Amino acid sequence: MSAAVGFLFFAFAALPLAAADRGLWPLADVDGPAVPSVSVTPNPVVPPGLVIVSASATDAASNVSGGEFWIDVPGLPGTSTHPLFPADGAGDNRTEELQWIGQYDTFSQNVLPGIHRLYVRAVDDV
Repeated sequence: MSAAVGFLFFAFAALPLAAADRGLWPLADVDGPAVPSVSVTPNPVVPPGLVIVSASATDAASNVSGGEFWIDVPGLPGTSTHPLFPADGAGDNRTEELQWIGQYDTFSQNVLPGIHRLYVRAVDDV
């Protein structure tokens, strides 16, 4: 009898960080998009097949253009190997559904079976 090895994910959304200097506010967009919801499908993630990471991102001042996610440890902006793209392909709205779609092997690379956290960062077009 063979047992499937799976991964259970808890999604954590990255909220925008307030800028230290708001001298040009409200003329400058200094806050990043908020990410109020994140999901992983299937959850738990089991081989083989596709894994879909979906995130809703919204920005008050500019269009959401994409994002990225990390498993267990958030990284510096632009360092993730898992980019998120607008589901509609455009990135032309202040609220966007972002997605990463990939194979189980790509998603689970260097990740041991067990419970994990997903960290998401969205970016705007400014």
